[in-house]
Amino acid sequence: MATSSSILCCYTLFIIFFFFLLILHMLLIEKNSLVSVRWLTGEYHLNPLGSSVSATVPIEEGVFFGTHKFIVTIYLGSPPSPYSLVFDTGSDVTWMQCIPCEKCYPQKDPIYNPFESSTYASIRCHSDYCSQLNTYDCSWTDNCLYEVQYRDGSYTKGYLVQDTLQFSYDIIKNFRYGCGQNNSFSVPKVDGILGFGRGPLSIISQTAQSYDLVFSYCLPSKPGIIGYLSLGSDVGIDAIHVQYTPMITNEMMPSFYFVKLISITVGGDLSAHSPTVFKSPRTMLASGKKAMLDSGTVISRLPPITYYGIRNTFRKYMANYPRAPSWGILDTCYNFTNYQDVNVKVPRITFEFDGGVIIKLDISGILLGTTKSKQCLAFAANKYASDKVIIGNVQLRTFNIVHDIKNLRIGFGADGCS
Repeated sequence: MATSSSILCCYTLFIIFFFFLLILHMLLIEKNSLVSVRWLTGEYHLNPLGSSVSATVPIEEGVFFGTHKFIVTIYLGSPPSPYSLVFDTGSDVTWMQCIPCEKCYPQKDPIYNPFESSTYASIRCHSDYCSQLNTYDCSWTDNCLYEVQYRDGSYTKGYLVQDTLQFSYDIIKNFRYGCGQNNSFSVPKVDGILGFGRGPLSIISQTAQSYDLVFSYCLPSKPGIIGYLSLGSDVGIDAIHVQYTPMITNEMMPSFYFVKLISITVGGDLSAHSPTVFKSPRTMLASGKKAMLDSGTVISRLPPITYYGIRNTFRKYMANYPRAPSWGILDTCYNFTNYQDVNVKVPRITFEFDGGVIIKLDISGILLGTTKSKQCLAFAANKYASDKVIIGNVQLRTFNIVHDIKNLRIGFGADGCS
């Protein structure tokens, strides 16, 4: 009788120990593997914040790739593989280079092979998804072909397909993107683009039910510092620290994010109206100008008369510092080799947007350079007064920027990141 009890006790302890090891094993998988337990069970892993959800990934300047654009890492396919993509609010289609390649440039990560993913699927030419593209065609197998051209001459061509995308710990099933087989990209070694425009194929539109058409980001001030890119809204932070200006829709370019820029001030105190480049709110708007926020453009582009006003005022403030040769489109550069950083006095530059939103640019939003011997005013003139005004990623650095598409507003919060 005692022997049977001992055997039963030992058996029970063995069962408990077995389940303990099983639970520990599963926890270690979730912590250390690229594939979480939620992925394995096919469930979403969402982070509730009040009535909304959010998912956040790190973002950093792509100096490793030879660019001042900003890079995020997402995971695609089943099993998932990591890919480094340019964060771009100025385009809709997410794409990456795919096997088989007709023409592919060298990239850091292995080129994506869709046939190694169990969740990959092609999209038919006559589907609604295909017709959402600005430019599309049909292959001889009736699959959807896409093509995207960019202002800098870059392009991508290939098949519109779908697969499972992992953004932080959240799983986006049937995510539609471009499988690029003929590509030319101005950013070397990067795998492709993550499109955050307002069009139906952008990631923010495809995830509207989960994240309520809200995303936010903070672009860090310099290489080596990490910022963030978030799908969804942290309502606590947004409500307290962010000022909103109306989001304007341009009927000719409905996917882009436009705001009304009232004035730009160089030096002085905006409340004292000294000295403003735009002499009145009407100066910029007289020809119907609005300003487009574009994370995929590095340098802000301004109307010629506006740029020269800013440049000339800036040069007066910086008259005591030695000049350096121009750098590409940047024509106002300085050599600070003989100065300590704390001794360089740069005039403040302030933007005023519609709705009374005023932001003071960080020093990283005023000067751009690679060494102390060449630091340049990070603005450039458009060729024509009628060209699109763009606020590039340099001027957006360190702010917590919120795109609230549902409520048609864009928010700016100071000190979002360093």
